[in-house]
Amino acid sequence: LALASKLAGRGIVSQYENCLGVWTVEGFGEVARRLQDKVREGLTTHNAVRAFAANAVQVEPDTQGRILLPPRLRDYAALEKDAVIIGAIDRIEIWNAERWPRTRRRRLPHPRRPSAVIPPPGARYSPNPRARRSIPF
Repeated sequence: LALASKLAGRGIVSQYENCLGVWTVEGFGEVARRLQDKVREGLTTHNAVRAFAANAVQVEPDTQGRILLPPRLRDYAALEKDAVIIGAIDRIEIWNAERWPRTRRRRLPHPRRPSAVIPPPGARYSPNPRARRSIPF
């Protein structure tokens, strides 16, 4: 898998919501800290932290910007042939090319409704509009 060397030499890959997430080392540490805070606040379980950390691997792009994904992570994300790579603000996501369109239709707002894409200032993001509190990573 070839990626631009935005990882500044190395990064961390872990499973993330039916795809693989790729973070900088610093970005991964920040996500891990926020997850641990959520455990302390009772908003997630220790198992979520364990799954996130136990499945993480450090990667370093080669001279062509490619990273090697371990078989267990490729299996988790069903990466067999084609993949879709998207930018997700604080990470890169690597999706199975057949799985991504279904996920995109379910989760992303319509691009012609910008109010659905950009929340008003001070609004909290929640993937579930009925959720009382958001639990972002």
